[in-house]
Amino acid sequence: MSQQRTSMSKSLALPRNADGDDGQASLSGPRPPWWRRRGRIIRISIILLMILLGGFWLFPPSGNPPPSSQLQGITRGNLVLTVKATGSSQAGADNITFPSASTTGTSSIFLQSADPSVLQIVADVNESDIANVKVGDVARFTVSAYGNRIFTGVVSAIAPSGNNVSNVVTFPVYVDVDPNDLQGATLLPGMTANVTIEVARRVNVLLIPVNAVNFAHTASTPSTNPNAPPPLISADQVRVAQSQARQLLMQLQRQNPAVALTDNPTPTFVLEQKNGQLIAKPVVLGLTDGTHYEVLAGLSLGEIIIVGFAGP
Repeated sequence: MSQQRTSMSKSLALPRNADGDDGQASLSGPRPPWWRRRGRIIRISIILLMILLGGFWLFPPSGNPPPSSQLQGITRGNLVLTVKATGSSQAGADNITFPSASTTGTSSIFLQSADPSVLQIVADVNESDIANVKVGDVARFTVSAYGNRIFTGVVSAIAPSGNNVSNVVTFPVYVDVDPNDLQGATLLPGMTANVTIEVARRVNVLLIPVNAVNFAHTASTPSTNPNAPPPLISADQVRVAQSQARQLLMQLQRQNPAVALTDNPTPTFVLEQKNGQLIAKPVVLGLTDGTHYEVLAGLSLGEIIIVGFAGP
């Protein structure tokens, strides 16, 4: 009888888990299969991913934002055009006779008599600039012996024929040095001079940056890359603006016929932004110093134009 009780107690003993538990946890039921537990993990992961994507949408990460227009107002200022050249000093010359072509096709050598009381600079001006130089233009120059000190003079003569050296044609321009400007300085014949000749000056005129014109033309030119975005303004807008600019030029020439000779007027366009849209604004531009253009017609003081894209 006692043996039967012992065997029954052994058969009723609960199994132990491998970690030493007495198996009571199994009384609550079997653990769910592994694929059900993985599905719960996947659902939690999807919820977290949606939260992260929502955060990126609400608060995008900092990077390169889309470019915005760089604006600038029309201003007034002075415009000075200059021609640069290199030459040498020499004793002044009286009764200069420049070379002239003869019937045989040869040229005679010009004659001059030296005047030691007058000092001249003979500047070699490039053929692309010589048309802008005229007798009476003010010139400023420096020489190495006096560092950055600036001396002044006046153009007194321009050679009618140029010198060709290594396929570079230059024309000798004679500058009479102002003796009152020396102030004790000794400029000797043969010294090398860096000359700047002022060929035009405009005072208190409307000015726009050269970048504004360059940007307008770049923004209206289609790209050769098929994947590139379209131009900022259409070809029809450009044609209308150019036509209106030519009309402005004709009106300007009727009012001032000399403008064609003195200001080299050019009909073109710039870009403006109105009501969130870009428009092509017709203008007539005059002289430029490489940094600014003189505005002859089409724009007014304080008007805002686009000069490029603002950086990040």
